[in-house]
Amino acid sequence: MLETPIMEGEYFLQNDILKPKHLFREVWLNYHKVIYEVIRVIGGKPVFLKQHLDRLLRSCVLSGYNPPDRMILEQDTLSFIAHSNF
Repeated sequence: MLETPIMEGEYFLQNDILKPKHLFREVWLNYHKVIYEVIRVIGGKPVFLKQHLDRLLRSCVLSGYNPPDRMILEQDTLSFIAHSNF
């Protein structure tokens, strides 16, 4: 199953794989519910990451999705930030 990609800067995250943004197809957004959280990054560090993840996970539950594992989500978020050169 294709998961809706996450895109920021020069890359997007799709099914746990970091891909260059030129491969992103906006049409994907028409086939899935989209839940996202915008996280400000200053000096390579996410601002209020705990609160953002809390809100994202709560939105998943309220939308009827099984929320992802919080530890994996946090690790993936930090890895995405590191690879995006914020």
